[in-house]
Amino acid sequence: MARERPRPLRRHHPDFINTPIDLLGAGLFDLTAPLAMQVARADGFIHDAERETITEHFVQDWGFDRAYVAAGLRLIESQTDAGRVTGLAKALAEFQRASLDCNPRARQDELMQFLREVIEADGVINPREERALAAIDAVFKSERAVISRETSRRARSMAIGVRDTIEKGATAAGAAVVDATKAAGSSLEVAATVVRTTAEEMAKRSAAVADRIKQSRQQG
Repeated sequence: MARERPRPLRRHHPDFINTPIDLLGAGLFDLTAPLAMQVARADGFIHDAERETITEHFVQDWGFDRAYVAAGLRLIESQTDAGRVTGLAKALAEFQRASLDCNPRARQDELMQFLREVIEADGVINPREERALAAIDAVFKSERAVISRETSRRARSMAIGVRDTIEKGATAAGAAVVDATKAAGSSLEVAATVVRTTAEEMAKRSAAVADRIKQSRQQG
């Protein structure tokens, strides 16, 4: 008999169907349900309590129709080769990473908690079930490392772009200052030449006036 377990509110995945996120919800079910069933089958068979725990997760926590879930689980259970847990976990992580409506880290943490509840449902935890959980967790950590590296690369690229923009702006500003200085220097030079020429002309006129005065005195 399945143990009663608390029903925490989960905020990082779709809670209902027939909305614009139908494809997201269906995609997550198609990847999560086979993974949960494979974990439950890790010890050789799926216990009724494990199956019930999986069903209640999708019905109570996700809001799926019970008949839909039951039919889906029957189909998955009938498939003898549903795939290795690592392959399913990698496909799920990639799907979450590509879905803007998902928070991959939060979803993966919740999924690991759910899978732990699945293997504990029948009251016996088989070492093969523990190994399955460890393998899935390793896949999720590896995927998060990939995301971290991609984020770092994007951050470095943005930093280089900002630096180049600043350097170009500084170069342009420096060139403008040089041009302005040259223009100012040219203007001062012109002004100095005008002043010098004016002074020379005034000196010549003064000399001419002085000569005329001298000549007038001699004639007188």
